[in-house]
This record gives sequence, C-alpha cells and structure tokens, in this order.
Amino acid sequence: MSKRIKKINILLQQTLATIIAASVLIALMPLFLKAADSGNCGQDLNWMLEEGVLKISGSGSMQNFTEENMAPWYEKRMEIIEVVIEEGVTSIGDLAFYECMYIQAVTLPDSIVSIGSMSFAGCTSLLNVRFNEGLKSIGVKAFSRCESLSNLIFPDTLIKIGSQAFYRCSSLASIRVPEMVSMIGTGVFAYCTSLIQAIFEGMITELPVWTFYGCTSLVSVTLPQNLGKVGEYVFYDCNSLENIYCDSDENIKEMVKEQIQNISPTFAEVTERKNSSTSSIVLNTEKDIEGNIVQIEREVIEKDNASIDIVLKNTITNNNARTTQEVSINATINGNNGWVDLLDETTQYLTYPERMQNEMNDVNRVQVVVRLNDTVQVSSDILKKYAGKKVDLCIITKDNAKWIIDCESIDSSKLKDSYNLTYSLTKNASPTEEQKKLIGDAESYLIEFVQELPFNVTLVVRLGIPYSRLFASFCQQVSTQNWEILQSVLVEDTGYASFHLNTLKETVVYMIAVDVAFVGANEVFIPESLLSEYGGLVDEYGTKYVITGRKSSMGINIFQLTLIMVGVLFFSAVGIGTVMYILNKRHFKNEEYLYVDGGE
Repeated sequence: MSKRIKKINILLQQTLATIIAASVLIALMPLFLKAADSGNCGQDLNWMLEEGVLKISGSGSMQNFTEENMAPWYEKRMEIIEVVIEEGVTSIGDLAFYECMYIQAVTLPDSIVSIGSMSFAGCTSLLNVRFNEGLKSIGVKAFSRCESLSNLIFPDTLIKIGSQAFYRCSSLASIRVPEMVSMIGTGVFAYCTSLIQAIFEGMITELPVWTFYGCTSLVSVTLPQNLGKVGEYVFYDCNSLENIYCDSDENIKEMVKEQIQNISPTFAEVTERKNSSTSSIVLNTEKDIEGNIVQIEREVIEKDNASIDIVLKNTITNNNARTTQEVSINATINGNNGWVDLLDETTQYLTYPERMQNEMNDVNRVQVVVRLNDTVQVSSDILKKYAGKKVDLCIITKDNAKWIIDCESIDSSKLKDSYNLTYSLTKNASPTEEQKKLIGDAESYLIEFVQELPFNVTLVVRLGIPYSRLFASFCQQVSTQNWEILQSVLVEDTGYASFHLNTLKETVVYMIAVDVAFVGANEVFIPESLLSEYGGLVDEYGTKYVITGRKSSMGINIFQLTLIMVGVLFFSAVGIGTVMYILNKRHFKNEEYLYVDGGE
C-alpha cells in the first residue's frame, strides 16, 4: 500500500512540475512572439510588423529572398494588411511579399529604384500600388496573380518591365506604358481578362511573344511609335479587339493586322492614333440569379494624370416593370491636374440620380473611388463640384487613409480652402481612470485628426485581422471626467472598421475601443461585406442592424488566450496539489495506525 502511494505521489509531482514549466513557457510566449515581429532584411534595413502594418526602414537595398530562404515575415504573412516602405530603401527584394494574400495597399518612397522578381506575386487582395517617381525596373512576375489590382499609373522614370510582371491580374482594366520604357518581357499582361485598353507611349521596338495572350476583354491597343517587330501570339484569344492604333510603317501595320485577323476575321484596319487621351467602351448583357436582365456598359479612359474606369449597370426586372441603375467610377490620379481630368470625364454622371429618377426607375447613389497618388489633401474647389450631389466619394490618400464622403451633406458655404485627410492611430497603452470607467479592460487606440471635417464621412480604420468579427466602438471625450461611445461596428474580416460620423474635430480627443463589455449585439452596425452572414434590416446610413449570430475565436486574441491557458494550467496545478495533499495525509494516517498496532 505504502509503495503504491509513493509511486502515485512521484507521478503527481512529475505532472505538477511539467504543468508549472508549461505555464511559465506559455506565459512567456507573447514575449517570444513579439520579439519575432522585427528584425533585419538588408545590411542597413530593419522591419517591424505591428497591428497589421509591415514597415521597412533604413537605407540601401533589401536582400533577395529564395524559396529556401523566404522573408523573415513570411510565416506571419496572413497578418499583414499594409506595407509601408520608408524613404531611404532603394530596392524591394525577390519574393519579398510573396503570397501575402491580405495586403491591400503598398506605399513606395521616391528612393525605390527597382522591384524584385515575384516580390508581390500572389498578393490577391492588393488593390492599389502607388508607384514612385524614380522607379526604373519592375521584375519578372513581380505582381503576377494580383487579382484585385485595378488601377495603375506607371512613373515616367520607368525603363523596364519584366516577363509576366502583371500575369493574371484579372481586375486590371487599363494600362499606359510611359515613354521611357524601352524593354518589356514576354507575357507581361497575359490573362489580364478584364483589360480593356492598353497604351504604349514608350520607345519599345518589339512586342514579345504572349504580351496580351488571353486578354479576352481587350478592345483597344495603341502601339509604340518605334515598333519594329511583333512576336507570336501577342494577341492570341483577344477576340474583342476593335481598335489598333499604330504610327509605325506600313509593314508593321500589315503584320499586326494579319495576326489579329487570324483570330478575329472581321477585324478591319490598323489606324493612326488621333490624340493623347484614349477611351474604350465595352457593352455586355447577362442575367442575374433572379432572371433579371443586366446591361453593363464599361468605359476606361487613360489621360496624362488619370486612369479612369466607369461602369454603368442597368438591371431590368423580368416583367419590365422597373429598372435599377447604378454608376460606379474608379480612378487613380496625380495632383490637381488629375482631378481636372477626372471631372472632365465624369461630371455628366454626378447628377445621374436626379436626371434619371422617375416612377419606372430606381437610381442608386453614384459611387466614386479616387486614389490620390501624391497627396493627402483635397481642395474645396473639388468638393464644391460634388456638393449636394447623391454621390459617395471615397478618397484613398497616398498614405492609404480611407474616407467616404457623403457629398449630399457638403455645404459649399462652410468649406475652407482645402482638407488634410491625415489621422494618427496609436495604441492606448495606459488608459486613464476616466477612460477605464467607460471601456473597462478593453483594448483601445487614440485617434487624432489634423483638422475639422464639416460634413458626413465614413471613416475606414485599419485595426488588424486579429480584431476581425469583434466589436469596435468609436468614443469621444465630452468633459475632463467623462467619455461616451458614439457608435459601435463589427470589424470586417480584413481587419477594417467603418464608422459613420459627422463633423470630426481636431480639438476633440477620440478613442476606438475593441469589445467593450457592455456593448450589446443589437447596438452594432454590420458592414456590407458581412450582411449576408449576420442579417440586417435596412440601410447603412444610420440604422442599426440586428445580428443573428457572431463568429469569432470566442472573441479573444492571443494574449487573452494566453491568460486563459495559464489560468487553466494554474488551477490544474492547484487541483493536483490538493490531491497530493489528501493522499499524503491519508498515507501518514495509515503509517500512524500501523505503528500503534505494532507497539501493542
């Protein structure tokens, strides 16, 4: 009996020691993880991943990575939403951001000279890249399979584009290759199935094989003036081609015409270019799942300072009773001249709902998305053009701040000269007692604005993927002793939270808190991307949606999970210790009884 109890005792002691050791390791785990979120990526370059933003800083070139030696952040690539490369970095290494599939935006400094091979390959969520002046080369497959990339403005300094650099960029609608480009590789735009228009301004003398292979939507191509050779299968499967502009000699024109007529016998002539601004229109008719006829007219326009994509969508009910009309405009622009180009081409659509609304038509608000390539400001002259219109103007600045302005709420008489759309978001490491009274132990961030915005905006804030499907609350300080919650929203899967706000002021202290304990599901706005899962009753402009379910990792992050695991192990250790104490106590009592019996 005594030996058996001793064996159990030893086993329990070993188990207890293991649990204590495991508790210590798990408690230290966040420190290990935090330490792994920074390091070197070049001789004089450092990287840091924090709250979904990967920052590269220092001076000189980034090292090239290989399949055997991937970038140090590769294992954490699912956490990266944005890449910010600071001034001083001169190159992006091969495979640097390979398959970072949640990256949505990239900021490049003017110091970048080259982008390495496959550096952004497989970044399927990448929406926008602001190419810098000073960039000279884009490597092989650098942006291949970037399926969400839609608008590009190449810098005038660009000289070389590598093979398959934009292979299978299936959302790319239009491209303009600038004058200094003298060399492109094979299959540069192959399988860009949404590409409608391509313009070559450059000194390219040869279009290599497969340049536009499989570009089934391609309507218009402007060929380079110095073109002397056209490779095989350049226009293979480009069945939509209508306009080819070429200022080269007649032999080249005939060569291009013959190649196109082999795949499209009805193609007529290769003609000379008429002007520097080129546009192409595509018409398409299809049926939706309810059997309604959907007519889509899409126009892409390339100008010197703007790349513009306009989509008009008419949905006709199957009984022809009503027509629903939608207008969406997507543009990337440079400076004030870019705004001028954009307004020149789109002003006619700004009054579209008013002009087209009648008892037979439902016209949605016009959606305009503008990516600013070189600024964080918008002038009041621009806003006055949109003021009072049923337009949602989404502005994405060069530092990737995102605002959606309700243009109907703009009062032109109250506008200042210009508006800086910059804000800062910092972790609230030491909340005040007043803040804790409102949010308790919830994580929070302080957010500051540069100037007052006197109109309705939707502020889209990047919080990070760890917060997806959690509740984010926008708070403001109302007095030295009091804070209040203005609005709570559900964070999207991409880690972004969208707050519908009115008149933001630079003099007010604001805060965003995540998962405040008393915020209930019936108080939370649901983003459009999650409406199908969570349900909801009405529109996105101020009406609360009803959540039918909540999906998250139990609403906890890695640090909360760590605390829970340590707690579980701690109480397990206490339990085992208690069992050991009881067994030992019984053992000693048995020993005492044996001793007494033997003495008699």
